[in-house]
Amino acid sequence: MLRAEEKLFSRKKFGKLKIIAENDSGINSGVYFIRNCEWSKKFLHSVYGRTDCLTHHYPEQQAIALELKNPAFSDLSKIVSPRFFNGLPPEFLAPDYCNYHPGDFLVHFASANGQGRLVELFQKYAPLVSLKRIPISLNQYLNQKGFYLSPMHSAKNEGYMSDAQKEQFQDELKLRPEVESILEIGLNGGHSAENFFRFCKGLKKFVSFDINHHAYTPVAVEYFKLTYPARFEFIPGDSMKTVPEYCKKFRDQKFDLIYIDGGHSYDLCLNDILNCKWLAHRGTHVWIDDYGSPVIQQAVAAAENQRVIHKKNIYRTFDKQYGERCWIEVEYQFPKNS
Repeated sequence: MLRAEEKLFSRKKFGKLKIIAENDSGINSGVYFIRNCEWSKKFLHSVYGRTDCLTHHYPEQQAIALELKNPAFSDLSKIVSPRFFNGLPPEFLAPDYCNYHPGDFLVHFASANGQGRLVELFQKYAPLVSLKRIPISLNQYLNQKGFYLSPMHSAKNEGYMSDAQKEQFQDELKLRPEVESILEIGLNGGHSAENFFRFCKGLKKFVSFDINHHAYTPVAVEYFKLTYPARFEFIPGDSMKTVPEYCKKFRDQKFDLIYIDGGHSYDLCLNDILNCKWLAHRGTHVWIDDYGSPVIQQAVAAAENQRVIHKKNIYRTFDKQYGERCWIEVEYQFPKNS
């Protein structure tokens, strides 16, 4: 079993002197690791000498945050996700934000009052303590890396699926047990991809194209490569170029389902629809997300006017908290004798 320091840092970077966790509200100075050495004494002396922070709501936390910007201290410090050693279970955070997972180093019962309440929590979580590696979800992996994505932050992250849409996808995928290969345009945070892996029981190949613009996308890629190493492939770059290049390289490759959720401009959406046809066979299911957008509707209409696709079904879901989501299923048109 690795020591905490070795788990937090690679061997090349081993030697950091201070480890502190960060959440949506900033660093959390309630729990941190600091090595007993001269550097640490200097750091703490500087922190508690910050009289300018005394009027702050969290004076110590603010002083530490400011001092960590000093290169003399930041170069020998590491800010990590709270899941490393200060995980909070869902009793203390909303489900989308809780960062404890069974098997983690520590679970923190923050502000739990009363012996009875603590006994109840210990009895619940004691059986979950494990030294074995337990598979985690995409959201838990993103949280571990410092990304907290949810529909509540939809203005900051694209592509998140609401619970109602996940359920609808699950129901539709159950009706298509023949799907063994999927092409996706637009990985984003990976939530659509996770849904496909979970509910396509016969899935053997998943290829995702994404411009790789968001900081959390490489983390999602890392998760899928670790979780589904033999089935997941990621193609970074502009799909206007990468999809045609892929078609030329793999001329015989066809997919059972194509999911288009990439660029949301008219030209980008239309070209994704047109380019992906080269990777479809007669029975390919084609799903296009965000059909509630007038721009996406225009792109789909243009492809239909060009006799590239034929509309099949429009699907809508509604969440009281997150509103309506809409997507459309189409099929590619092929010559009768081809």
